[in-house]
Amino acid sequence: MAGGSSSTFVRSVKGVYEGTATITAKVKGDNSKSASCVVKVYNVAASDIKFACEKADSAYISGDVVTLLPMQSITLTPIVLPETASFRTVTWASDDETVATANERGKITALSVGTTAITVTDYLGMVTKTLTVNVNSIPVEDLKVFVPASFKALEGETDYDISRAYAIRPAIASNTNVVVTSSDLNVVRVVNQDTIHTVAPGTATITITTEDGGKTGSFEVTVVRTEIGGFKLDVDTIRLNVGNKFNIPYTFTPANATDKQIVSSSSDPTVVEIIDGNVVRALKAGKSVVTISAGEGKYEDSVVVLVQVAVQSITCNEAVKTLNVGEEYDIAYTILPSDATNKNLTVSIADNSILELLSGTKVKALQKGKTVVTLTTEDGNQSDDIIIKVE
Repeated sequence: MAGGSSSTFVRSVKGVYEGTATITAKVKGDNSKSASCVVKVYNVAASDIKFACEKADSAYISGDVVTLLPMQSITLTPIVLPETASFRTVTWASDDETVATANERGKITALSVGTTAITVTDYLGMVTKTLTVNVNSIPVEDLKVFVPASFKALEGETDYDISRAYAIRPAIASNTNVVVTSSDLNVVRVVNQDTIHTVAPGTATITITTEDGGKTGSFEVTVVRTEIGGFKLDVDTIRLNVGNKFNIPYTFTPANATDKQIVSSSSDPTVVEIIDGNVVRALKAGKSVVTISAGEGKYEDSVVVLVQVAVQSITCNEAVKTLNVGEEYDIAYTILPSDATNKNLTVSIADNSILELLSGTKVKALQKGKTVVTLTTEDGNQSDDIIIKVE
């Protein structure tokens, strides 16, 4: 064609991100010939978000409401509309993560009974969708008791833990609380809804009832006596001062024996009196044998009680004494009360190079000087000093 020829070619371009780009076309082999155009790309905004659901057991979504049970999960796939929207990712946020959580992949997990809102927002923040998540309680379906229909328990026995004596089904039921009752509190009583305590011989029915659904189970408890197998006092001899009280210790075999009543007697009530049971009081100096019996007299044991008058004080009759070298002196002293049972004492000399202890409280002057002699009672550890000067 005169004046040259021309051809038309069509090429397509695709917008990727919002902005402006220059498109340039060149003749292959002749870079001097080219043509350009400016292309403006605009984002296609999201207008709505819908969800596709992967159903799991009883979990489901109806409209904008998700229903789950505790520890159950459901995965929602977000569909951003229109399909030509520039950005198709979303974010997930739960108002109360103690009730339910949502991860970045749309997995909603129920944690506890309640209701929360999960907000789904498109990438540009233009569209927000709020899902209501209801986590329903798991009802109790059954209660099973593992204790035999009737079992024997010992009177006075340690409390029986019954927290594992039954099972609630399903194990993940939302409310597993129970109420435990006894048909006869004079035989068996309930402690803190998880323990039973035997009180006296007899039979009682223990009933366990669930708070949710009122499911029940029961078992019978027969309480029997624990016979005494042995009894003994834990001491052989007791030493008391006049006026003192003492609880005589004793031991039953077995320790959980039912009848622990005792009867006590004193061979000399003027020396030792029985106040109550195993409690005795010393009245005057002397000796008495206390006998305690148990099991209606089948078992008994005795203890010797020695009563003494306690030393209250000791006083040297002289505060200072002067001796000559070689002279002997028996230190005079007074112990109160005068009828104290044990008047034994010890003598100590501060400087044995000045005085020598001969016997009892008798000392001998060895050389000139001054020293202190201390007298100390064996009973009560009472003491007094005397200063002895040797000239």
